Amino acid sequence: METEQATLVTIAKNQRWLIAIGVILLKAMCFAGILIPAREKPHSAELILGIIDVVLSLVVVRAVAVLMRSMGHSKTVTIVCCILLLVPLMGIVILVWLNGRATRRLRAASLKVGLKGVDPNDLDTREG
Repeated sequence: METEQATLVTIAKNQRWLIAIGVILLKAMCFAGILIPAREKPHSAELILGIIDVVLSLVVVRAVAVLMRSMGHSKTVTIVCCILLLVPLMGIVILVWLNGRATRRLRAASLKVGLKGVDPNDLDTREG
């Protein structure tokens, strides 16, 4: 069984991952939708963006699963949420909900949570 400190570190690190991946996904969507108009997209660009989307989606599902399990959610709830992540609007709702729960849990442990999550230096002092 993980200690409370190790659990908080796991939650904080996975929350940072989700925030970083969310920023990358937003930038990729902007690049794909704004810089490359739909009628001018070459098929190779669509293929590359599709592959990137699938890989990032799998990384998000993995990070969500680890974050939810470290926060004490059951396997059933974790699996249902991971499946719902693939539904476009539900994915955003789940990510916002999960980020809020993680933030509340970290703040309850007296960690300062900013725009990019918990500062890694704060985590280093917690691990030691």
